[in-house]
Amino acid sequence: KVKETKNMNLSTRLKDLLFDFVPSNPVPNKKYYKELTQDIHDALLDIGSHTPDNINCINHVVFGSINERSEKAQLKIAQKNFFLTDVLKYVKSKLEFVNSAKEYLPELENTDLVTFFDATITFSHYLKRDQTLYILNEELKKETYNIEQINRFLKVFFISKGLADLSESVCFERIRDENENRVRAGITINHGYFALDIIQEIENIEWKDVDLLSIGLVANEIDAVMRFFSLFYLILEEGINECSQP
Repeated sequence: KVKETKNMNLSTRLKDLLFDFVPSNPVPNKKYYKELTQDIHDALLDIGSHTPDNINCINHVVFGSINERSEKAQLKIAQKNFFLTDVLKYVKSKLEFVNSAKEYLPELENTDLVTFFDATITFSHYLKRDQTLYILNEELKKETYNIEQINRFLKVFFISKGLADLSESVCFERIRDENENRVRAGITINHGYFALDIIQEIENIEWKDVDLLSIGLVANEIDAVMRFFSLFYLILEEGINECSQP
């Protein structure tokens, strides 16, 4: 019970840090970016512990702008002009390589991967910047809300971004896991795979033999981004299971 309560508090804390709505500031606030980065790092390590993958993640993922004059601030690669959305778009462009390297989800199709990347890119782009995500997070905290009600908020988010197709293919679902003999609730892609399972499959891919220098990235940075979104979907799935009603 103590462990469950701790996990719930930590996952709520991290979702608050990521989903809280912060209007654009005409003057980039470096102090705020630094403090937010530290808070996110602390929450990630509290959830995922000090494993090498998690340490690599916090060493490379920060919150900030890509240059001193930019008003646009998002999660980005430390000391480089790459937002996490840029890294996701690059990995999406390598679908052939991703398909050839996957091990645990052999039936995962290109359409599933494209939908997954489009959804994750959209989430990443609007973290800290969208009121609908903030409202969705607030609703996730309420035990009286069920999955159908949560899905309505998710649909509003995607439709408001002009992504009606994602509003139909990305949703919260409750599915019985026969292997673990439990009912699992989380974000699913095309009413099939859980997003958490997809990102964990991608996280296992080795990028060290891929030519990344031409675009200015290194393998550890891609690994860090994939790890971040693995923890991101993990806290969402935990939060959903905490609040979902039969």
